[in-house]
Amino acid sequence: MDAMKLSWEAPSGSKIRYYAVYRSEGKVLPDSSAKFLYAILPDTGNVFIDANIRNFRKYHYRITALDKAYQESNPTYTLSRRY
Repeated sequence: MDAMKLSWEAPSGSKIRYYAVYRSEGKVLPDSSAKFLYAILPDTGNVFIDANIRNFRKYHYRITALDKAYQESNPTYTLSRRY
């Protein structure tokens, strides 16, 4: 089993409290579908390591930012990788 490391830059001038990581296996992600919510991270760093991936699979990721009222930003572009 391998791991996937995701990193991103925080939006400038924003009051981010959390990041949401969305992940799908095989199919491309729809925009911020709760069905694909994989992790919610505090804004203590802009890195996420997904150690739960399997060989010969394709994974798609998106990140959104949330403020203290849990208002969610638009998602990042989709990152896709095959293992």
